[in-house]
Amino acid sequence: MVNSTIPVNTTTITFNGTAAPVVYAGSGATAVQVPYEIAGSTSASVLMTVGSQTAAPFTVPVAPTSPGLFTINYTGTGQVVALNADGTVNSAANPAARGSSIMLFATGEGVTAPADTDGIGEANATLVPTAPITVTFDGISATVASDTSFPKDVSGVLDITVTVPTNIAPGLANVLLTAGGVSTPTVTATTQGTVLYVK
Repeated sequence: MVNSTIPVNTTTITFNGTAAPVVYAGSGATAVQVPYEIAGSTSASVLMTVGSQTAAPFTVPVAPTSPGLFTINYTGTGQVVALNADGTVNSAANPAARGSSIMLFATGEGVTAPADTDGIGEANATLVPTAPITVTFDGISATVASDTSFPKDVSGVLDITVTVPTNIAPGLANVLLTAGGVSTPTVTATTQGTVLYVK
């Protein structure tokens, strides 16, 4: 098997000249954290350098928020990564009880107060998004108990504790996260949203 990993320390990606923390780098994909320093911009010029080679710059749009829920299949759609009230992973065989508190994991919430920094988060930081965060299950509003950055993780990972509404039907529930008026994908004829198992 060929190792397709590119050493992270040879990869540099900048947004409007600000270096972005590299999460991983490979021949097929590279993941970075968009720097907080570009907040307020409407676009950013991205430049990638690997070793001595520099790719042609390209421009990406920038928005105050662009929320996404972490999902089991890593696509941002399908079954969400969720912890039930007892700390176990939500699944078809292990659904969440209606009225119970569950934990969701998200990103794209925008700037926080106090201001977050790029890279690994502070060990004991309690950073709250400045944009309003709401969650619905099958269109029913849920009570968000807390929405803070996840300690000791890459900055920009949001930990959301929310109560599953008691008045939804058991089975698969469509979960919709909204940050600052921008929502995660909804279920349409061509788009799959995010779902959670409920009993």
